[in-house]
Amino acid sequence: MGQRAPTTLALLLWSAFTGAAGFPLTCASVARTADAELASHAACAAREGEQLILAPTHLQQMRYETEGLASVWVAGRWYYV
Repeated sequence: MGQRAPTTLALLLWSAFTGAAGFPLTCASVARTADAELASHAACAAREGEQLILAPTHLQQMRYETEGLASVWVAGRWYYV
């Protein structure tokens, strides 16, 4: 079988989306605190076509690894942002 090209989703920070109505999807990620574990967060993401959009307030709370990426679970898939 041939190889499939990975789906690439662009991460956008849209200030036009505000509040829970703008971010209908739930996410799971790890916060920046030292003892944080994977936790679910309501109203933190939206999809527009192939683009994943995370709420700016949620992005500020996520733990970023030394490579500068954070892991987030949205709609049954893992993403690195």
